[in-house]
Parts: sequence; structure tokens; C-alpha cells
Amino acid sequence: MRAWLSRCRLFALAFMLSFSIANARAQSPPPELYVIALATVATMSQQPIPSLPEALRGNSLYWRVLRSANTVNYQLCLGFFDARSDAERARQQLATNFREARVFSVNPVERDNLLKAQQAARLAPPAPPAESISPALPPPAAADLNPAATPAPPAPNDQPSVVPSAAARRTSLDLRVKLGGAAGIDHVEVTNIVTADATQDAGGNFQIELVMAQRPESGVGLVGSVGLFGRQHNGKVPDPVLPTDIKYAAAGVSGSIGASFRANENLNFEGRLELGIGSGVPTLTTPGFAWNSVRAGLYSSASLIFGSYYTITSPGLQIGLELGAQSFVGNFQIWNNTGFWSDAKVSGSGGMGNLIVGYRF
Repeated sequence: MRAWLSRCRLFALAFMLSFSIANARAQSPPPELYVIALATVATMSQQPIPSLPEALRGNSLYWRVLRSANTVNYQLCLGFFDARSDAERARQQLATNFREARVFSVNPVERDNLLKAQQAARLAPPAPPAESISPALPPPAAADLNPAATPAPPAPNDQPSVVPSAAARRTSLDLRVKLGGAAGIDHVEVTNIVTADATQDAGGNFQIELVMAQRPESGVGLVGSVGLFGRQHNGKVPDPVLPTDIKYAAAGVSGSIGASFRANENLNFEGRLELGIGSGVPTLTTPGFAWNSVRAGLYSSASLIFGSYYTITSPGLQIGLELGAQSFVGNFQIWNNTGFWSDAKVSGSGGMGNLIVGYRF
């Protein structure tokens, strides 16, 4: 009997221990998650929303609102990672543009709060008319956080405010200097006097332009530009009596519109139709012969441009290459010996190319 009672006590003790262990496991805190703090700024407008590498576009990009004493800061974060090693690998992919990025842990409640905020933003009703808006309520209290001080997650009731980030599309601004070639002259005409074909010679182009483009996460965006140009078109008239070299120098303004394709964070391609308008004047040179005076006339051009552009850092240096086709008409006047000015023009079409050095803001 005594042995039977002893076995019962042991069985009861084992049952109680197993229940205590299971209960302790059930009450253990949820595992930590890890996020990357990309930048901390005083206002959200100080930090443009970045374009993420393809492998990270499934992660959440959001703002944390950090309050301390009388100051408010905003922290742009990328989450959420189950393991610190995964977060560190992602941080290394972003190190070029975010050298101060760091990894720290957060409570899973932060992810839940972000999901709730995103859902509320999708379901939010339209704003009521201005006259029916009630006085604004005080803003909700935000936690006084300093994530840099400790990697430990904040308490569940002490979470930072989270603001979903709309990073689907952003706009970039590039300043580019272009140096390259221009189409040659293949036709010369002096009204009612002479018409002649010419042999094209290589020309030159110098251009400064400001380019604005939509940079979608993937796919195609709109691109446009305005700029100033100075270029020279060259050609030779192989006349057996008066062989003539023609150099037509033009200057003016240019504008273009087209499409931009973003290959990755640094590389993008553009196709644009560019129009130029300005004025120009030729220099006519024939051995042993002096041409009469000339004066400037209207110049116009159209170019179909395809370019690739690599931005080393953003913001920062950009290099590129453009190839395409160009056509132009350069008008001018030449004094004739009958006592008046005759209208004249040069024209041509052909290939062109430019080397690009620029800066992305």
C-alpha cells in the first residue's frame, strides 16, 4: 500500500511539472522582429523616398515618429525581418545610399500597428465639407524613443507612431552636360540662284539640359527636359569651279519629351523626341574666292534620342551615352551683287551621339 501511494505522488508531481512548463511556454513573449533605420530627419520632406532593390520590394517602408522632450524626429525604416542576419544582409544592399543605416529590434506589435494603419488608410471615408469639420482633437500621444540607445524593443504600450510610406512612384531631377556630334549638311539652296548637294562632314554639339522624370518602382515613366544648345553642322559642296566648305553655327533652346525605363536603382534608359529652335549663321570658305556678307536666320532641329544613364550615387554624379538621328534646317541671308539680300538655307539629316556628365539631385 505504501509503495502504491508513493507511485501516485510521483505521478502527480510529474503531471504538475509538465503543466507548469507548458504554461510557461504559452506565456513566453513573442519573438523579436528586426528593422533597418535608413535615416532620421527633422521633417519627412528632407528624405526622398528611395527606390528599393527588387529583392526588398516585398518589405514595408514606413516612418516612425520619435518624440523626445520638445523635439519630434522622423525615422525612415524598412521592415520586418525575422532574423538579424537577414536584416544585416539587406542593410548591406542599401549601404551605398544609406551609409548610416543600422539594424535594431522591435516588438511585433509595431508590425501589427503598421498593418492597422495601412488598412485604415485604405478604408478611410472621403473628407466631409469644410463647414462641417469639427475642431481638431489633440494628437495621440507618441512614445519618447531613442532607438539608437538600445536595441531592445519598446514595451507594447509604448510604441512609436508609424506612418505608411507611399513609395510607388517618385520624381527625379537631373542636370546634364552633353558633348558630342551633330548631323552634317547635305543640301544648300540660295533662292532663285543656286541649289547644290553637299557631302556631310562631322559636326559638334554642346548642350546643357535639366531633365525631370518619373522613376517608378518598375516599368515605364514619363520624362521631359529643357535646355540650351550650341552646335555646328558641316558640309562640303564639291563643285569643280567653286568647291566650298560650309560651317553653320547655331544656338538656341531645346525641349524634349519621352519615356524612361528604370532597370535598377542606378541604371535607367530613356527614349525622347527633342526639338530645338534658335538662330544660326554660316561660314563659307572657297580657295581663292571671297563670298559676300551673310547674316543670321532661323534654325530648327528635330532629334530622336535613345540614351542610357548610370547614376553612381543618388544624389550624386551621373554619366551616360546617347545615340540617335537628327534632322535640321538652317536659314540665313546672303548679299548678292544686284543690291539686295537673298534668302538661303542649309539642311541635313543623319546620326548623332553625345557623352553625358551630370548630377542627380
